[in-house]
Amino acid sequence: FIVYALKPNLQRPLFGDSKGVRGQGPADLDFSHNPSLEFIKSMGSQGTKPAKLIAYFANSVYVFFREHFEEVDYKAATWLSLKAGYKTRTHKHQDDLSICLYSKGYDSFVDAGMYNFMPKDRYKDYMESIPAHSTIAIADRPYSIARANGEKFAIQAVEQTENFEYAMASSRVYAGCAIY
Repeated sequence: FIVYALKPNLQRPLFGDSKGVRGQGPADLDFSHNPSLEFIKSMGSQGTKPAKLIAYFANSVYVFFREHFEEVDYKAATWLSLKAGYKTRTHKHQDDLSICLYSKGYDSFVDAGMYNFMPKDRYKDYMESIPAHSTIAIADRPYSIARANGEKFAIQAVEQTENFEYAMASSRVYAGCAIY
């Protein structure tokens, strides 16, 4: 997962309640036990290059896309994540069908990440809301993060061909409506 989840600048994305670049980063960790992780940590100068440019992780309901894993312009590569659904309500945000996009050394779309855990804090409530995420939703209609609703989001298809990479996600969380 971390092979694909790390952005080309080796920063952790601010998914949900993660702390992004704070805490231990790849430079502080020993990845010598995994040749693909060593490749990522070295930005392509050591280890084994990942075989795919797209990876789907069903248990975490994330799809990751990478433009390339080449050592030349490693940090400038485009990286995209797509989230569709959830398995647990722990630290849950209304971020389903959200994307994060990093390209040419810059974050264009980011997850709101963590603010705090104080109940009824208006800033925390906003950080967990649909408008705080790069997602598709129906205006003025928040959805419940009840456990069963996680199954109303899905990754329908993931494909990599010689010419393109493709993923399709869906939502059936709003009554009488499907979003693809």
